[in-house]
Amino acid sequence: MKDNKIVIPTRGEIISMLEFAIKSDLINYQNIGEILGMKLIDDLLPKMKVGPQWGYEGFRIFCKENNLFSTDTLAEALKKLK
Repeated sequence: MKDNKIVIPTRGEIISMLEFAIKSDLINYQNIGEILGMKLIDDLLPKMKVGPQWGYEGFRIFCKENNLFSTDTLAEALKKLK
């Protein structure tokens, strides 16, 4: 990140994202590691201001603080957060 400001997502944002991803026929993430990878790639691309303000580092910090591991399935992660 160019301005070195790390935005950490809220628990509500992540719960909503996981619920949406689990129910969606379009999103095919299987575990937290895939979402981390997507956020890393997203951070490398030019910013377009179309998604959440938090990026890879913020999501990584959130996962560490909430004991979410890259091998956790979306359902397991959701269960840990509720």
